[in-house]
Amino acid sequence: MKHESARVKPKKLSLLTRYIRHRPRRVHPYEVQACITNDCNMKCQYCACPNLPKDSLSTEEWKSVIRGLRRLGMMRLKFQGGEPTLRPDFDELAALGQELGLVTAVASNGTLIAENPGLIDHVHELILTLNSLNKTVQDDLRGEGSFEAILKTMDLAQARGVRVFNNMVVNKKNLSELESVLDFCEKRGVTFHAQAVVFGRSFFDDGAKHLQLSLAETQLLHRKLADWKTQGRNVLFSSQTYARASQWSDYDDLNRPGDRPSSCFAGRFYVHIEPMGEVYPCNLHIGSFQPKNAVRDGLVPALLHARKHVCSDCWHPYFNERKALFGLKLRNLRSAVSG
Repeated sequence: MKHESARVKPKKLSLLTRYIRHRPRRVHPYEVQACITNDCNMKCQYCACPNLPKDSLSTEEWKSVIRGLRRLGMMRLKFQGGEPTLRPDFDELAALGQELGLVTAVASNGTLIAENPGLIDHVHELILTLNSLNKTVQDDLRGEGSFEAILKTMDLAQARGVRVFNNMVVNKKNLSELESVLDFCEKRGVTFHAQAVVFGRSFFDDGAKHLQLSLAETQLLHRKLADWKTQGRNVLFSSQTYARASQWSDYDDLNRPGDRPSSCFAGRFYVHIEPMGEVYPCNLHIGSFQPKNAVRDGLVPALLHARKHVCSDCWHPYFNERKALFGLKLRNLRSAVSG
């Protein structure tokens, strides 16, 4: 029997319908990634979070930002970190998102949710990271207790009606398990995505370079994902998006600047906000883009400034999928909603 919680469902519009209705507005963010803390209770081998600043906005400051974003048209709010559930006010912030009618999502390591399932009472989507079906490998990559916490949290979330996604971080230690983790996710009704450990201006720790796949391995990873999506398997993004990623020639080259305003929808339809309120077009711009702050400079000025990036291209499936969807590319739309 499914757990009966106070979770309120957002308005019953398909994501495709929401994208199409939102697109003509042009100015306002449809989706926001809110990195509400860099604190984390795990020590993933490949993650840079332990080295990042630990300061963050207060509860009331984050609430003000969320309310302001909703007034501007935000429909989907994704909490991430660090480990977002470490914040004592996480449930309060998620409840506000639900109260405002947002689709709320959280990317979590699952450890605290396993002990306190009420943390996801106001969450519609949960993103976990099961990297291996081998407990030793999973715990080695993510931290002691990760394997059992992930499996328990998957069960708890699905019993409570939360849609679960698995974001497998693929590296030298688990590349051989790619399809077996996909099989496992499909049997449990979990939507699958896989991303390679890459470096540059992102959140992976340069001390984990030994885990990085070769160029050929990373290209093969994306070709496999494209093929599986074409076969109708439960893979997150469109086959076209994965195929495009497979053609990139240097995955450490996260994004490529141009000499004119970007055609990408980052900064217009989706933005990334750091723990202290800095607003970036997306997290690939951290370190290369001078942001404005949603609290200190004002939310609207910070959002308008985020649109001024000159990134001309990137390989990342997450951002290219959104570029295709907001650009209403029909092949991507058909592929994205299949499987």
